[in-house]
Amino acid sequence: MTIAEKIQISADETKFTLFKEGLFYKCYNEDALIFTENVKEYKVSAKYIKSVGADVLSLGFPLTVGGKNNLTLDTIALAIDAISFSEEATSFAH
Repeated sequence: MTIAEKIQISADETKFTLFKEGLFYKCYNEDALIFTENVKEYKVSAKYIKSVGADVLSLGFPLTVGGKNNLTLDTIALAIDAISFSEEATSFAH
């Protein structure tokens, strides 16, 4: 999945999306801001992405943080008042 596709998915105001990228969860643009406002303060990075032609906001945290800081999908869903959530895993063979 390209960064442009991830940004398009993140722009959907009816959904909050975390992308599993290697050993990290990442969220982009609006979702990154929602995360910092409602779940936990993390540094949001801004980076110009040439293929998108704009600055992209992103936030990432290691999968292992979940157990240490009680940051699970359930606690995130509760913090953002989600009515439901699903976890989809995507893997790519190289």
